[in-house]
Amino acid sequence: MATATGGSQSNTANSSSASITVIQATAPVFAYDLSQIDVTYNAGDISNALNGTATATNGTINYQWYKSTDSGSTWFPIAGATSATYAPATTEGGTAYYRVIATNIVGTSSASTTSNAAKVTVQNVILDYDAKWSQYINSVGKPFVKLARLDFLNPNGSVLYTLDNNPLNSKSGAFIQSGELTVNLQNGMRRTATVTLSNLDGEFDYNVNKLWFGQQVRLWEGMILPSGADFYISQGVFYVKDPNEVFEPGLKQTTLNLVDKWAYLDGTLFGNLDGTYEVPLNSNIFNAIQSVLDLDRGNGQKVDSSPPVFTNYYNGKTTTLPDGTTVPLTNTPYTYRCDGEEGTYADIILEMNTMLAGWIGYDANGQLRLDPSQDDILDTTKPVQWQFSPNNSTFLGATYTVKNSEVYNDIIIIGESLSKYGQTAGRATNYDPKSDTNVNIIGLKTKRYQQSGYYTQDICESLATFKLKRESVLKKSVSIKCSQMFHLQENNLVTIERTDKYGNPIERHLITGYTRPIAQNGEMVLNATSVMDQPVATITTAP
Repeated sequence: MATATGGSQSNTANSSSASITVIQATAPVFAYDLSQIDVTYNAGDISNALNGTATATNGTINYQWYKSTDSGSTWFPIAGATSATYAPATTEGGTAYYRVIATNIVGTSSASTTSNAAKVTVQNVILDYDAKWSQYINSVGKPFVKLARLDFLNPNGSVLYTLDNNPLNSKSGAFIQSGELTVNLQNGMRRTATVTLSNLDGEFDYNVNKLWFGQQVRLWEGMILPSGADFYISQGVFYVKDPNEVFEPGLKQTTLNLVDKWAYLDGTLFGNLDGTYEVPLNSNIFNAIQSVLDLDRGNGQKVDSSPPVFTNYYNGKTTTLPDGTTVPLTNTPYTYRCDGEEGTYADIILEMNTMLAGWIGYDANGQLRLDPSQDDILDTTKPVQWQFSPNNSTFLGATYTVKNSEVYNDIIIIGESLSKYGQTAGRATNYDPKSDTNVNIIGLKTKRYQQSGYYTQDICESLATFKLKRESVLKKSVSIKCSQMFHLQENNLVTIERTDKYGNPIERHLITGYTRPIAQNGEMVLNATSVMDQPVATITTAP
């Protein structure tokens, strides 16, 4: 109503009426129940679209699809999945759950409804190694199904037959997950293991027709990945040594004691030399080692048909003999003879390795490796294979033993006594001001080593520098308890975050060995040495 007034007069008019209706957005209602969907696809199949269509009395409906891989505990939005329907991808294996949230919008008013979840399983996914490795790393700190496998090998390294504990394998019951794997970083035999097989049918008797003398066995450990695929990492190639059998009513088991292939070199299984073995002066050291591996075992088979892995660190390097002659570091500086009465193939190989001051032994792939000790001075160049922290589930604790009685900051290597040139020697001393154990702080702590086969001053000084690094550290022997991990290897690094110390410092430790149960359950124990305090060596005059 509008009123106009002029003086004593006024006039009034009424407008027409307007009708206003206020509508609040109502929650959408889904046309289909997704919980009724439980479907399995093979990898690469074209999936049927999930239908999340919803209706409401008024307004506009928007959609967002979500995915869960932990049975619905955690949901993640799927980028770009904003339609009423969604077709799940079939490239990633495993079981996933899908749901959609529908939102009805009317002006500034909105209401949402969450659908039930559909279950979609993708099987038979074939992953490349990188994808499997990524899944392994993401799964190793969580509960998983452990796999263990034995490959019984032909003389040429091919697989004769396989036993594993995967329940999908018809003979999985034959592999009893007990025993353990032990690894120690040393020159010579590094790996031993024990496994137990159910032997009710006598298939694994230790005789020439079944599990014969000299049988090579490769041990694998791994897990079932979230994709459902098997993932294995080789843990070594072994020979069977002194097996034993248990026979009781309703029980027949064979326990295989496994020793790595060094046992065929050191006389444990293969025996000693049949005569004196000679490596002439100025022979190539790597060729001499290869020639030992190529020897005939008497049955037409080589001592080791697997190709060795030789470092190229020494290639092109030279050393100076006492008479001033420069020779390749890869050549023998003297004629070496190994007595056939007591000598073994291992004695020859160890002597060749001694000439280089290297590390030698069989690795997890069953190959003889010769690595330099000289470049082992800087552990910063080694890969860190795992970062432990009290904040992650893989770390179960660590025990530290400080061995201040074993600290030496002055190392003397007394080398080979050569009648024509006298005594070779090398000396390395810790004067590094950054080191807490340098001579100026704690005084001179000297340790001498007699090292036959070290025939030049260069090699004596290299060994002295190497040992000074190990023995000038304020020694910490570290025993780390952790969940089972299958990629950790000796002579590599792990770190521990010390949340108990100011600033949460990161400690670096060199793996010197480990023990791990073959069984599904049980902790792994790493033996390691702290590498926090690495002094810079000063070469000084040897006595």
